[in-house]
Amino acid sequence: MRVALLLGLCLCTASCCVPGVAVASPDEPFASEIQYTGELLASLQGYGDQMQSGKLRLRTEAEFLEQKSDNFIEELDVWFDGVRSRVEQRVVRSFSADEPSATTEVCRVFDGERVVETTPPELGYVHVAVVQDLPDLPSYTGLGNAGPLYLYAIGPSFNRSTSVKADIARSGGQVVSREEVSGLVCWHMSAPEVAGRGWQLTRSWWIGPSADRAVVQYSELITWTEGPTQQKETLHTVSEWLESAPDVWLPKVVTRRVLIQPRGGQEKLARVDTTKLLAAAANIAIEDTVFELELPEGTTERPFR
Repeated sequence: MRVALLLGLCLCTASCCVPGVAVASPDEPFASEIQYTGELLASLQGYGDQMQSGKLRLRTEAEFLEQKSDNFIEELDVWFDGVRSRVEQRVVRSFSADEPSATTEVCRVFDGERVVETTPPELGYVHVAVVQDLPDLPSYTGLGNAGPLYLYAIGPSFNRSTSVKADIARSGGQVVSREEVSGLVCWHMSAPEVAGRGWQLTRSWWIGPSADRAVVQYSELITWTEGPTQQKETLHTVSEWLESAPDVWLPKVVTRRVLIQPRGGQEKLARVDTTKLLAAAANIAIEDTVFELELPEGTTERPFR
């Protein structure tokens, strides 16, 4: 049976309407950390699998606090059916009040075997990648600037990306504390530091106390041993949720904050992105034509760089 549940069925703030387990006091003692981490990871089984197909419309407004000329608006229309996907991306930039805005449009389609990405028509070619190994698919498909919280919610069906449970487990994430985020008492999980040549990366997740264990916040903190920048933290936080189908919860509003600490200086907020889910249809039938691209005659194919 075809099910189409559109935006507006249930819209709420994170603090009042996420269903499920009662909120616990952040002062309550933990069980054994390893035991509790295992239980929390087990509760994440299937998160992101509830939406087997769907259509989303996302809009991101990116604000650079110092370089206002870098600000842009990104709009995404996304379709997926568990096997195929299509993303139409439109980016509008206004470099100054004296110049007209510039618009870039790209369409990326995965038909189950290969990814085709359009370029401006005047170039006369498209980018093509044959995906023989599905784990490679996420490197060719994504959700633009919408960020990881949306990929955690739909990624397994959209582009076979790693589930949040597998991502945390593979990274060695452990429960470190309980903290309040967006009005919810969450379990803060952090992975061991990963080091490269001249840098260290720490990743963290905040898991909400809901039946579906929604990922309320995600952070990446990079520290450099040399250079003008000492640290950069990118923090993604959900402030509102949408129940797009029974027990299928999607982030309605996500804020991405980028904080920069110059070497020897104070940390400062450098960028703020706000992504809004404008429309959603969950577990619907999608016509085959959606996953086809009509290309102008004479269009050539080139591999992705």
